[in-house]
Amino acid sequence: MEIFSEAKANFGYFVARNILERLAPKVNLKYKDSVTLETAKEFEVNNSSFDELADIYYSVVLFNHRNAEEAIESTINLSQQLINLGDFRSSKYYLSKFVPRYLSGIDSYRQYYYLARREEKFAWIADYEIGYKDELNHLSSAKKFLENIPHDLWRNEERSLDSTIMHFAGRAYFGLDNQGFHRGGYIHNAVGYFNYDLEKYRDLRENGNPNPAGEGFNHAWLARCYMNLEDWNTSLRELDTAGVLFDEVSESSKSGLRAHFNFLKGLYELRSANGSVGESIHYFSEAARIWEDLARYPFGAASAHLGLAKTYWKWHKPIDAVRHLKVSVQTNPYVLLRGVPGG
Repeated sequence: MEIFSEAKANFGYFVARNILERLAPKVNLKYKDSVTLETAKEFEVNNSSFDELADIYYSVVLFNHRNAEEAIESTINLSQQLINLGDFRSSKYYLSKFVPRYLSGIDSYRQYYYLARREEKFAWIADYEIGYKDELNHLSSAKKFLENIPHDLWRNEERSLDSTIMHFAGRAYFGLDNQGFHRGGYIHNAVGYFNYDLEKYRDLRENGNPNPAGEGFNHAWLARCYMNLEDWNTSLRELDTAGVLFDEVSESSKSGLRAHFNFLKGLYELRSANGSVGESIHYFSEAARIWEDLARYPFGAASAHLGLAKTYWKWHKPIDAVRHLKVSVQTNPYVLLRGVPGG
């Protein structure tokens, strides 16, 4: 019977997503003169302002690209900034309309690479919209495009994209389990994908080229998986490992990771049998502050405020709970679909 319940729930989510897409904030993109793709890449390394990055990539896409590949690269990066800002409708528009426009201007293997990246961004959107079956379909398409490129021609770009595909497959299976559907061992599939991706990061570390942010994110998502399995000791161990790895990241990129870590600590305190309401409020509040003031990541801030709403409700403080729920929905209404485990 669970398969019918799952189908019914997915239809309900589909209807809700269509409604929320029209309520979600739309980013007002602004043209910036004299910016290039190199400007954007330099800015991305040294700053975490998604809105300003979106303006830069938008300007390169429309006017300032030198060739077809720069146009596609900038379009896909623009779509990512729009995803970060919660404007999924605009992100889908640029992926659908602008990427195909420039494909014929580049060689076939690069076409496969960019088509794979396009599918990965569609999967990212589906993840935020909790369309997890759609997410898995997009990831499967991305993997097929990527496999059209001979492995001996893979560069760091292709290997990184392959890792992202594995990571998001884990997120999709986690999401299905988080919706209450346990058919087919979804949560164990999620653990398997995160561990598989971790092996690649461990290889990088052993070869002297560590990526602590990517490595840490897999441990962070494993912590979520073990929360769902109510294995609190393993969850806390994975979370602590993520925190250590996030501390290795350069200061310019650290604020968003600190927010993510605080959010997960708040979630752990909220959900675990021995958790502290006071600690949960502290961690969720710190996550919200960082995402609002430093990282400017609306979906994360909305998730943190929803975490605060649930914590205050658990603490029998309905007025505070409603206040944070209102802030959460105003910041990003999609959080109602995804709930506290988002962010």
